[in-house]
Amino acid sequence: MTSNLRGGWPADPDRIPRSPFESRPPLRHLRVVVDARVLDGGDQDPWSRERLLQGLLGHPHLKVVRYSDDGPPVDAATVDVPHGTPKAIGWVTPSVPPADGSNFWYSDGDHLVFTGYDSSLTDWIGNTVTPAYTNLPPDEAQRQRRSDAAAMATAHTIKPDLFITDRSHLLHRTFTARGLTTCDVRGGLAVLGLYLRSQNDHRIWSDPGGWDTVDLGREMFFWVAARELLPEAWRWVTACSQHVQSAQDDSLLYLALSTPERLTQVLKSRDDIHRELNQLRPRGRSGSEAIHAFENALMMLVATLDLTAVVAHRVLNVGGSDRYAGWQNPGWAAKLPANLGGLVAPDTPLRHALTVVQHLRNSIHGIALQGLGVHDGGGKPRRALMGLPRAKQAELMAAVTALGDPADWGIEVVRANEFHADPGILLDRLLPPMCELLNSAMRETPVEQLANVRLTPADLLPPQEGAGTVADMFSASQRACIRALLGL
Repeated sequence: MTSNLRGGWPADPDRIPRSPFESRPPLRHLRVVVDARVLDGGDQDPWSRERLLQGLLGHPHLKVVRYSDDGPPVDAATVDVPHGTPKAIGWVTPSVPPADGSNFWYSDGDHLVFTGYDSSLTDWIGNTVTPAYTNLPPDEAQRQRRSDAAAMATAHTIKPDLFITDRSHLLHRTFTARGLTTCDVRGGLAVLGLYLRSQNDHRIWSDPGGWDTVDLGREMFFWVAARELLPEAWRWVTACSQHVQSAQDDSLLYLALSTPERLTQVLKSRDDIHRELNQLRPRGRSGSEAIHAFENALMMLVATLDLTAVVAHRVLNVGGSDRYAGWQNPGWAAKLPANLGGLVAPDTPLRHALTVVQHLRNSIHGIALQGLGVHDGGGKPRRALMGLPRAKQAELMAAVTALGDPADWGIEVVRANEFHADPGILLDRLLPPMCELLNSAMRETPVEQLANVRLTPADLLPPQEGAGTVADMFSASQRACIRALLGL
């Protein structure tokens, strides 16, 4: 028994848009199956990721089905059926009596469906041995795998966009090629966050009780995110602000403020990349939209680095024009004190990461980065990869290899002697070391030596630090929610 969901133009909004070009929510809901066990314990910490997930699962744009090995709770709301016992709303209900253990009912809150899964799928999942449960006796480990197999087979039958679970057996890479996107709470929040932001919904919190929600709006969401990634910017900006109050030239303050501002643009482009790469069929010529967004992100990232170099140049009165100030410039870095110049010394991790960023960004002056559509089969969707610039490919790959396994950076050899990369994975791997370099550069630059600067301990921290409420601007809880929704 199934119910068909028909699409249609959404109802007119309560408020008439001021412009015919103002966006409206898309027709498509996000379909989620969530393993109810991942939500256990969310009430212990009011700002935990589990509780954040609980609240977001109540969003009206989501169609959510909960699953439990023990079936729905006894106090779950139910709906009557023509024959048989009432079925739980928003839950998977095993068939009673079970014919072969594979039949079940499920409800997403609007529709009730009776179906079943192929037992051969549970056999494969249950009999596949992964590192999970190695600490258990063999019989108990097998029982756990069979229980996990029923959960995944059920989710696979419902065909959601996302299956959220904490079962390490199911999160193993062996099961990623079966047409079901499976992730843990951290990954689930990142997907939900990207989905909501794609609908211009920038809420960072929804109370599980359904009463309170906090939506920062697009600009403030990314501004707070950038300040979270650059904690040294509080001291940096405050010192420059105090200095320019008695100076005729206020450019130093605006250079300092532009550092987190440029990083917000990196984060916006990062959203564009992941949004494009998550299309079932990437738009443009083999993901060209994602590649364009990647190039924009790299240009803004280098601009952010250059801003810190220019401020350091001026604060330290380094000789020569600040137009040559840049962490990728060995000649300029050699003029700096050891604590600053040593950040990008040869053969250091930050120098290797900077080399990758530098060569990718400089490709804008040469042959455009080319996309390549790849289909691996096995139920996996088509992927869009980006060719690495050939002119500096050897240096770039040497830097990546010095940092770890290129595969962990989304880099693979698709054709002989041609390296391609997933632009989303590559940018996500570059952001942490680049933020480390930015924070280190700001921390080691002696802005306290500027005229009229009198920093206090409070100037080194975000305002209202530790206020303990997600509604307080820049509070620790608010920043933690934003970081979780960005998957950073």
